[in-house]
Amino acid sequence: MSVVTANHSNLDGYKARALGASVQTGTQPGSLNPLQVTGTGACVVGTYIDASTATRYAVYRFIASGTVAARSGNVTFDWLAVAGGGGGGTSYFHGGGGAGGLMSGTGATLTQTTRTVTIGGGGAAAASGTTTSFDVPIAQFTGTISGTVLTVSAVSSGTLAIGYLVTGTGVTANSLISSLGTGTGGTGTYNLSQSSTVASATAMVTSISLVGGGRGGDSTAGTAGGSGGGGGPNTNGGGAGTAGQGTAGGTASWDGGSNSRGGGGGGASQAGGTYYGGYGTATSLLGVTQYFGGGGGTNGVNGWNGQYGQPGRGGGGGPLYANGETNSGGGGTGGGAGGSGTVIIRVAL
Repeated sequence: MSVVTANHSNLDGYKARALGASVQTGTQPGSLNPLQVTGTGACVVGTYIDASTATRYAVYRFIASGTVAARSGNVTFDWLAVAGGGGGGTSYFHGGGGAGGLMSGTGATLTQTTRTVTIGGGGAAAASGTTTSFDVPIAQFTGTISGTVLTVSAVSSGTLAIGYLVTGTGVTANSLISSLGTGTGGTGTYNLSQSSTVASATAMVTSISLVGGGRGGDSTAGTAGGSGGGGGPNTNGGGAGTAGQGTAGGTASWDGGSNSRGGGGGGASQAGGTYYGGYGTATSLLGVTQYFGGGGGTNGVNGWNGQYGQPGRGGGGGPLYANGETNSGGGGTGGGAGGSGTVIIRVAL
């Protein structure tokens, strides 16, 4: 396996094959490759130099499920993760699919303990996307739970935020932080998506688990196209579009994306007009600006950053039945499939 080196100033896109970056199959000196990755064809590895700071970064982009661990010591990293995008409705004039749930963060830590990365798949036409997860601890803390209220009494590392998965002894599976109470990242209360009873102060952690985008809605006979599927917030995922509703997409249809959700659902066709897909979320973790989690369009409308007639980035666009871009978490155009998810890890060298 070779690690590709490219300068930030002349890197025009982080595409594994275009750059010649190879899929990890072996090892490299720790100075250029501080993480150990397993999984056949799971991860594309590259490096680049940020010209503005002269900092060299190693970048690991998971395109399939695998594992990752520090080769030695502890490794601090920045990250972005997105779930699979929802498929569009069953035909090109139906609603575009919603984007997969998306989160990003800085300053997390990998140890030599092996962590699992699961990449969510994009939904086929008329199907929702699936979950992307990464079981690295983002925050470690002590708390109790009564019903759906988590009370955090002490935080030993990291910060808590909406969308993180909470695990620990006695905590119900799939308990995600759905909203803030009195806590804003540290001690205080947080509202969870599942009910638990943890009466005694217990060690807990948060990790990454992102829900897939909803499918686009179908039209009903003789009416305008269905609405776009909802963009996938981490708390409950994107809902399916509403059949026969000839208006712009579902939940967060024009949302630019944030740490609580991916881009919005795709637009629906309407008599006399067309609606754009939701915006994608921009990131420079790969050395150049790339978009992830764009909602799928309809009638060939682009899901990339809400732009018409541009190549699809982060969402389905271009020709009819276009799919969401692979490993973007983008929703599919009406009649097209959603894009699969991804996890990106960046380490300063």
